[in-house]
This record gives sequence, structure tokens and C-alpha cells, in this order.
Amino acid sequence: MDNTPATESALALALVILIPAAGAIGYAPEAVPAEPAAAPARPYPDGYPDGRPAGPILTKITEHLWVYAGPINVGILRDGQRALLIDCGDGAVAGRLGELGVTAIDQILFTHHHRDQACGAYDLAAAGAKIGVPGDAYAAIKDFPSERVFFEKPAGCFDRRWVNWSYHPDYLLLTEPLKVDSAYTGGQAFTWGAAKIRALPTPGHTNGSMSYEVSVDGRRVIFSGDCIYDEGQIWELYGMTKAGSPFDGKFLFGGNWAFEYEGLMWGRKELLESLARIKDAKPEILVPSHGRIMNASAKAIDSLVARFEQCFEKYLATSCLRDMFPDFANYVDYTRKDFLPMFGKVTKLSNGKMYCEAPLADTRRKPAPPCLLHIGPTSWLLKSKDGAAFVVDCGKGMEKDLRKLMEQGEIARVEGLWISHYHDDHVDGVEEFRKLFPACPILADGHVAEVITSTSAWPPLPCLMSQSVPVDRVTKDGESWQWHEFKLTAYFFPGQTLYHGGLCAEAGELRIFFSGDSFNAGGLEDYCPYNRNWLGQGAGYDLCLELIEKLKPTHLLWAHDSRPFLFTPADLQLMRANLAEREKLFAELLPWDNPNYGLDGWWVMCRPYAQQAKPGGELAFDVVITNHSAVVRTAACRAICKAMSLCGRPEPEKMGSFWPRMRVFMPSMEEIPV
Repeated sequence: MDNTPATESALALALVILIPAAGAIGYAPEAVPAEPAAAPARPYPDGYPDGRPAGPILTKITEHLWVYAGPINVGILRDGQRALLIDCGDGAVAGRLGELGVTAIDQILFTHHHRDQACGAYDLAAAGAKIGVPGDAYAAIKDFPSERVFFEKPAGCFDRRWVNWSYHPDYLLLTEPLKVDSAYTGGQAFTWGAAKIRALPTPGHTNGSMSYEVSVDGRRVIFSGDCIYDEGQIWELYGMTKAGSPFDGKFLFGGNWAFEYEGLMWGRKELLESLARIKDAKPEILVPSHGRIMNASAKAIDSLVARFEQCFEKYLATSCLRDMFPDFANYVDYTRKDFLPMFGKVTKLSNGKMYCEAPLADTRRKPAPPCLLHIGPTSWLLKSKDGAAFVVDCGKGMEKDLRKLMEQGEIARVEGLWISHYHDDHVDGVEEFRKLFPACPILADGHVAEVITSTSAWPPLPCLMSQSVPVDRVTKDGESWQWHEFKLTAYFFPGQTLYHGGLCAEAGELRIFFSGDSFNAGGLEDYCPYNRNWLGQGAGYDLCLELIEKLKPTHLLWAHDSRPFLFTPADLQLMRANLAEREKLFAELLPWDNPNYGLDGWWVMCRPYAQQAKPGGELAFDVVITNHSAVVRTAACRAICKAMSLCGRPEPEKMGSFWPRMRVFMPSMEEIPV
């Protein structure tokens, strides 16, 4: 695989949005990822961007059952001149029903609430189609709403704009309410025309996903949503970021609160149970929402389970969560040589569990030199011989510690503040810090500065704070300067997040590296795909580890721990080898030509995301697309105006109401090479 670093391009749509007279905050619509480049060519409703003719495929399954392969696979169950659809995509399927003798859509069953499944439903419902959705509650989290809520009252879900630790429901929601006529629970069965339909709960891709078993004309067919793409493949993995344990499904894992933010692939248990449920139903044909129609469904599922487990193990092998959640020892074989060592001695007990002694995370740790002091929740202080201080990161309340140190004579003055990354716990003290030290310059890498100086322009990145932070000096990768006896060098350091910097301080034999939240003594902090952790040589964590190998620091610093640590050369080599192998394995699991499309939760985004406008004013935004492929790709984008709404902060009692629509002026499809 070519490992050329990804590039971003702005699709210059210049969408002009006229705000109704009431005025409001406008949120740009979420962009829906297109089909993967590795998939067989499928025409768009308006034709291929390269000029090939339009014509999504109609596939006959039985006399009464067909599949329309457009942006998604839509099931078409016929009964005379009427039809029942399973999902509807952008609604273009309606234009092909006449070929089957269908004149009316009686009902639409949805596998899940995502916009790519349902954005065309409004017109179909207005024409008389009844809407059926999954109705099961999500058992893992008390009071978590069913999928029905995300169809009928999506507005409240968009209110999770700032300091977001949760991505369920994610932002691929409908933007306007859709009236629901029926909600189906697991096991519920009914007859429609010549077919018997049974609902199968298949959570994983979303918390309430439902598959539908259709028995008609002597065939058993399951429409499985997005829990499988093809034999051994799944559509994407960022939707599998879940709270709770990936092993036993408990929300409190090892006595610790397990956030969705830390849960890459933690929907594992749900997914495996859902796939087993489909396999036990013994379908002759399996139809995913995204992907290929499968005949050998059992083989396809077994291959997916095997690949998923292999990828999950490779991810765990270097994850810092094994140090944060000690209960991992009850499920993970720590004697494996391909895992980053966690303990000096591991004994397998007769009950299959591990008895672990001498944690290596502790032996990797070392005392801090006198020039270093950890203060506040996430800050490090570098002190010069004459008492000047240079601070790294600024969590809330940190300024109080600085004031106390000055009063005690520990430091004489504060001469600089470096921000490692944009997360709220690293910048939410800047406002008070600036009041106390108004002349102190704030520094950050350019990737970090782009986010923190204009937070409203960005979509809901994890832990993004609403207040922007001023940056007085934007540093470039490899830029050095002298600060007292220390040589400081700034680096682009895309570890925990793509928008991250690293700082190296050198003096004499000391070489101290401030890694922000990219490492702790237990391994890599790559547990949230919405942080945009990229795989590939020279990208993401591989770039970070390569830099650490080159710099050979004497001390590595994690923002959340007062104890410096150090990886051995063998540790670094193991982690880089793991990442290279992980890239290959995830490339097999995901159907794209680069696995980062299925791991990067924000590879398509709209910017600026939120803007203020006066009544009658205009708003414009770009669709920003990251090309993870090794070659130039053509990106195509079109606005579906029916699904674009004015999104503000609706009052709770109005969450189910329709908002004023925006007027949008743009071509039907715009293209740009990326």
C-alpha cells in the first residue's frame, strides 16, 4: 500500500444560504461519505462524475423482491402496484419503481436512523408512505432513547456541540423530524403481501439497528443494515466507538467509568452477537445497506468475525487503556510477544485468567528533574535556572498553582505558554491565565492554532471547547528557539489527535519531550477515531514514534501524570511494527482503498461549521474532503435541500417542530480533484 500522507481539499461549492427573516445560527449540513473507491462502480442518480451514464442497478432476488443499488441498497418488496421499501436512501429509488409496475409506496422500513438511509423519506412520506423504524431500547445504557427518537425528534441531538465525549447518536442524523407510524421490536413478525417479515435486533453500527428477515417466494433474505459490508468486511469502524466493556458489555468496566470517547471498537460484543443472530437465522441471501449482495452468508459472517477480532487484538496490543483499565488482564493474554509488555511477570492461572506482577508501566517511569514540575490537571512547568517559567498546557485552575508558586518564590515570572492540542482540559484555563499574565505569549503548532483560534468554524470534534483561544505565535514543524539555557523545538505531532503538537526542551544531557496526550507509560492513546488517528507510514502515530526514535529523549511527559517515563528502543520498534501490521489488517477489514476512510470520523466535514447571520443575510461554507487514497480522486457533492434545516438551540418543548427552511443556491453537483 502506498503510504503517501493524506491531503485535504476544499470543495469550492460556495453554497449561499439566505437566512429567513427571524435570523439564527446556521449549522452546515453534515456531509455524507460516498461509496468506497474499492467497491464496484455504481452510477449516481445524475450519472458518474467521469461522464458514464446514470442508471443504478435493479437486481431481481425473487418475483416479488428486488434490490435497488444506488447510494445504498434499497429493498423493494412488490405486491401488485404497491411496494414496501427497506430503507430508501436519497429517494431516487422512486424513479425506478415504474419499471416494476409499482405506482405507490405503501411503507418504508428503516434499519437505522442515519441520513444516508433516510434523507429521501420526506417526499415519500408526504406521498403516503408509512414509516416503520426500529423500536428496541438500548439495553447497555439506562434511558438511552430508541432509534424512533432520532427520526421523530432529531433536533435535541444536535445540541451536543461542545466538549463532546459521546457520538451516539452521531451527527449523521436527519435534520428535520420524520413522523413515525410504526416501531418494530426484536422478534416481531408481520405479513405484507406475499411475504412474511421478521425484525431482528442487530445493534453495533448504531445502538438500535434492526435487520429484517423477508421470507417470500420460498427464499429467506435478510436486509442487515450496516453490520456487514461484504465477506469479511464492514463499512466503517468509527460508528463502533461505544461506552462500556468490549468484553462483557458492562457499562462500568473494572470499577471505572468507560466513556464512548475511549471506546474504539468497543461495540465488539454487540456486533458479534448481532452477526451470530443473523447467522443463526440461516438466510439464503444477505443484503447490506452499503456493500455487495451475499449468497454464502455464513462464510461472509465468519470471515468478518475473524478479521474483526484480529484487528481488535492488534489495536489492544499497544493501547494505553490496558494500563488505565486493569480488568483487561482478565480478558487479554499478556504473555503474547506481539503485545507491548505491561508486566515483568505474567502467570496463567488454571481458570484461564492472568496473575500479573511488576507493572512495566511503573518501571518505565522515572523521577522528574528539578527543572520540571507538574501543576494543575494537565500542565507541565519548565523552570530556568534564574526562576523563569515556561508552561505547557493550561487546564482550568492551573493559574492558581502558578500564583502560589510565585508567592512562594519558586518561580519569578511566566514567560510563555505552549498549547499541545485543542482538547478542553488543555485550554479551558487560558482565559484566567491571560488575566493573570496578560503579556505572556501563547504558542501553538499551526495545526492546533487553526482549531483553537476559531472553534466555531469546526464541526463537533471531541472535547472541543466553545471559547476560542488566542495564539500569539504559530510555530512550524521543526522550528527551534533559545529560551534561557534550553533549546526549544516545536513539532507537528499527530498522535492522540491530528491537531496536536509536541515540544522538545534540551539543556546539557537533558532532552525532555512534552507529548501532550499522545502517550502514557502504557502505550498509545488512539482510542477515539473522531480525534482522527491516521494509519500509515509517516502519518499519525508512526510519524510520532519515528520522531521519538530520532530524538532519543531522556524524559517523555504525559499531560495527566506527574511522573515522566521512557519507552525502550524495543518498545518503539514493537509499536511501529504493530502499526504497520494494523494498517494491512484494517485494509482487509474495511472496503476502501485506504483504511483511514473507515477509521477517520471526520474525513468529510463542512467548514465553517457555525456562523452568525443577520435577517436576510448570506452564509457560505466549504465541504472539506481528505483524500486518504494514494492517487488523485474526484469528489462529487450535491446539496439535498429538503434535508437542510436551520439549526440553532431549540427550546426543549419545540424539539419536535419543523424549523424554517433555508434557501440554497448551488449547482446540482459540483466536482473537484482531491
